[in-house]
This record gives sequence, C-alpha cells and structure tokens, in this order.
Amino acid sequence: MKMKMKVRTLFLVLFFAGILVVTSYVDNNSQQSFDSLSHLSLDGGAVETSADEDEAEQLNMSVKEVHVKTEKRGGYRIEVYEQVNIYSDDKGKVVKKVPTGEYQTLKYKLNEKK
Repeated sequence: MKMKMKVRTLFLVLFFAGILVVTSYVDNNSQQSFDSLSHLSLDGGAVETSADEDEAEQLNMSVKEVHVKTEKRGGYRIEVYEQVNIYSDDKGKVVKKVPTGEYQTLKYKLNEKK
C-alpha cells in the first residue's frame, strides 16, 4: 500500500513538472513571435524622408485601421481591417498611404430570432 502511494506521488510530480515544461516552452515561443513583429508607433512619431537629396522633409506617420470587408459566416458577422501607415506633412495633407499587410478581424455573433 505504501509503495502504491509513492508511485502515485511520483507520477503526479512528474505530470505537473511536464505541464510546467510545456507551458514554459509555449510561452517562450509566443514571446519570440511577439518580439519578431515590427513595433508600430501609435502616437504619430516623425519619420524623415527625402524626395530630393538637397531637401529633407519631415513627415508625420500615423497608423489607421482601414475596413477591408464584411461577411456573414456560420451565424457570425466578420469584419476585416488592415493597418495602414499614413504619412502627412506639417499642414496635415496626406502625402502617402502604405499598407502594412497586418490584418485585424472582428467577429460578432448574430442574433437569431426564433
């Protein structure tokens, strides 16, 4: 009876140690994926570009979410947005828009009336 208790205790300790190892691996792997993403400046930082070698113009960059599409699928309304970097001059005139290829998807449950 005492031997069964020791084996059971050893099994539980090894089981929980295995869970900790797997959790640590997954957490570390997701952290590496997060670190590899480009950092976006959401506060509209200044970006220096030069259209001409003699004259460098200061542009303000902001990130916007642009609606791409909406569809209904499986009782849900799904909206897709793409991040776009928008560069504007000091007067607020948009100089260029650069799609980042990063998408955000929002999913809403549709009310089904009976």
